[in-house]
Amino acid sequence: MNTVLDFIIPRLVKAIQDKRHQSYIDHSMQDLLTQRVLQMACGYQDANDSNHLRKDPMFKLAVGRSPLNAETHLASAPTFTRLGKGLSRRDIYDLTYAFAEHFLSSYKKPPKLAVIDLDHTASLTHGAQQYSLFSTKYGNTCYLPLMIFEGLSGKLITAILRPGKTPSGRKHGRSSPLSANTSSLRPIK
Repeated sequence: MNTVLDFIIPRLVKAIQDKRHQSYIDHSMQDLLTQRVLQMACGYQDANDSNHLRKDPMFKLAVGRSPLNAETHLASAPTFTRLGKGLSRRDIYDLTYAFAEHFLSSYKKPPKLAVIDLDHTASLTHGAQQYSLFSTKYGNTCYLPLMIFEGLSGKLITAILRPGKTPSGRKHGRSSPLSANTSSLRPIK
């Protein structure tokens, strides 16, 4: 049975340039991303949750590992910290493209009309994450990712992580991921 993960995870893996030394790898990029996406989908937002979920039989089974084998534990929080810190600006930019490509490939033929819906949402943070800023609107430190949806179907096109302050709009020029992703969409003639 194919799931959404079977389609999106390989695109995300391809978007990330894996700079890890191959002889030290216990967890493939595919396994890391699958584990992280599943944990987040189950409400475990923080990477440190993986310290106790790495031994969970259901998560291990979902990633394709033997659920009861102590030798097949999943990745821990430090592994996800290294993964996050190892991503380059190019990797992050390519990840936005991977989501947009996934959206475009979800149609057998291009729709006659697409409504682009832009919404930001607060992603509350705790601690001293880089670019996590105080937002008076939300009364907390947060990021304000820009979520881009197709308004008629509700499908996610992509998301762009932004600092937790209300954007002025001046930063979104021709080289931004937003303009690059929307240029993939063609106007109706």
